[in-house]
Amino acid sequence: RYTRKEHASLDWSFQTLRALPDLSGISHLTRHVRALNLSGNALLKLSGLEHLPALESLNVSGNRLVRLDVAQNVNLTHLDASHNSLMAIAGLGGCIRLAHLSLANNCISNVEGLDAQRSLETLDLSHNACEALGDISLCARLTHVNLSHNAVATLYGASARLPSALRVLNLECNELVDVAEIKHLAPCANLVSLTLRGNPLFAFAASCGFEPRAVVAFALPRLAALDGEGTSTATWAATARVSLFRNDAGELCPDLLRLLGEGPARGLHGYLASAAPAAPFASGLWRPKSVATGNGLPGNPAGPDPRGAGPPGGSMYTTSSFVPVDLWSPGPSPAGSPAPPGSSSR
Repeated sequence: RYTRKEHASLDWSFQTLRALPDLSGISHLTRHVRALNLSGNALLKLSGLEHLPALESLNVSGNRLVRLDVAQNVNLTHLDASHNSLMAIAGLGGCIRLAHLSLANNCISNVEGLDAQRSLETLDLSHNACEALGDISLCARLTHVNLSHNAVATLYGASARLPSALRVLNLECNELVDVAEIKHLAPCANLVSLTLRGNPLFAFAASCGFEPRAVVAFALPRLAALDGEGTSTATWAATARVSLFRNDAGELCPDLLRLLGEGPARGLHGYLASAAPAAPFASGLWRPKSVATGNGLPGNPAGPDPRGAGPPGGSMYTTSSFVPVDLWSPGPSPAGSPAPPGSSSR
């Protein structure tokens, strides 16, 4: 005789299952099951879960699912459907209590279909094919979102698409090129941890000669950690707080702030290379090809920095009386990378 406690959890992982066993004849036992592990099988679809009305935790990772069919499991709070072949977020229907959802390592290209999941707290969509942020603003309790290893190239519209409760956002290894995209996250008042490593914006910033993390710290002043490094003691964060986009009196300068809104077409990258310069060759991503040692091989310059020296204080701009960026003379750009654009005088 089986007790209710013994059937609170079932582990059918790695059993080469292609379909769930018929549970209709033992519903007097299965109606008490709260956790079911079906990971590492060969399931193509989920059927029969309607016989598990008390199910709260479901692990179907590592199968061959192309669709989720769990709408009838209204008590579900944890769902792991990672490492399948899902093309879209669908089939969640009435899972209004769902708090933790993992859809990592699938083929999902659009972040949509979560409007009913108002109780969601963590969402893992890493290793998919998402090219933009989807609208998950109705997930009012969502605090942790993992979108690492996707193809997100812009953060435009983030303020309307992300929930106000968001605290942790992982965008590692996406396609973000311009660090100015981070300004779209500024309205996320509760965001305290952001991961950006592995995006091309770091290589591009190195080629332009500026420290991109300073821009992130300026745009998101409440941020406590960037790529796992605390902002309270980081040098680049101090630069953001003390001098970035400020005039000689230490006040925010409207003309310089306008560069952040107008982007590289108005000389943003040129200004950043002057106000928040990267440590010479610290990233290891770029060395100016025109600099050579005595034997003709690339090396450290024998003379001054080829980008030229600025006025006392290290800035090519006198920020109290804004000097147009056409006076900026950028250093050589690496082959295949765009040179930091200047702008005409106003």
